[in-house]
Amino acid sequence: MTHNWREDANCLGINTELWFAEGDGQVSAKGLREVCSRCSVIDQCLDWAVRHEAHGYWAGTHPTERAQMRRARGIFLEAPEARVYGHAR
Repeated sequence: MTHNWREDANCLGINTELWFAEGDGQVSAKGLREVCSRCSVIDQCLDWAVRHEAHGYWAGTHPTERAQMRRARGIFLEAPEARVYGHAR
């Protein structure tokens, strides 16, 4: 079995609802970005998120930021064949 980059993510074990909160004031974008900025797998997370995630904070990016990246790069969201999450990221 291959090692999954998600197993090394800084957000492993953090309440997944925080990463998908919609402006409820529970956590700031700055706080989420800080967790991501210290993560050793931020590049893998961003690659995944740009290609597969329309919602939530991933790799320190807001959904709007990733949509802009997709447009700039000519990338369309891909539906993952299987979504298996041990955690949010």
